[in-house]
Amino acid sequence: MLGQINVVLKQALETFTCRREVFHQNIEKLKHLMNNVTIDDVRLNPALLSSNIWQKPNKAPATYVDIFQDNNVTMGIFVLKPDMTLPLHDHPDMHGVIKVIFGKIKITSYSVNSENISTLGNYSNQMPTHKRSHLIVEKDSEITMDSSSSCCILYPNHKNFHEIQSIGGPAAFMDILSPPYETLSEDGEVRRCNYYKVLSEIAPNIFHLQKVDSPSYFWTDSAPFLVKV
Repeated sequence: MLGQINVVLKQALETFTCRREVFHQNIEKLKHLMNNVTIDDVRLNPALLSSNIWQKPNKAPATYVDIFQDNNVTMGIFVLKPDMTLPLHDHPDMHGVIKVIFGKIKITSYSVNSENISTLGNYSNQMPTHKRSHLIVEKDSEITMDSSSSCCILYPNHKNFHEIQSIGGPAAFMDILSPPYETLSEDGEVRRCNYYKVLSEIAPNIFHLQKVDSPSYFWTDSAPFLVKV
């Protein structure tokens, strides 16, 4: 395992498995370490960022490089083709850390706004958020990030719905999630990635989302993580 990435992984595991009382100081340590990660640290295969690779027939618009995964944490790298958008999706009861290592991305984030859910009447119920087919959310932010930017943090109840778009060329970002997808949530069900579309803006900065199938334009392939020998 590469030195800097090993340090980040060690801190990620400590952050998301230690007592809640020390979570805040641990997440701050993780943010600091993630802010220092560069493309040289991960030794991303340059071919994944070349213009030639995107010309290949049936090439997926996004490539995932798996660095590490267990029942507590997943760590990997997403590489997006030029002007590609990862569809609007959720992270059920999960934390996430995003650090751009190449190119530029725009992240548009939303949070469930519980005070406004009742405005949709029939869509308001006691079901967990990820089980609802319709949601009222508040737009939190729309930020542009490059490799010089600080990492972006998402929380179980804040910025937990987002879409990510590459700008002006291919982009790559390192991604840490905890707990991972496919683990059991507090309601005993497996965490799945749900996709949404914006139906309308029902009030300033308040939006109506509808759950949808995974968009046909989006799929991923994979590439190996190149470890320094």
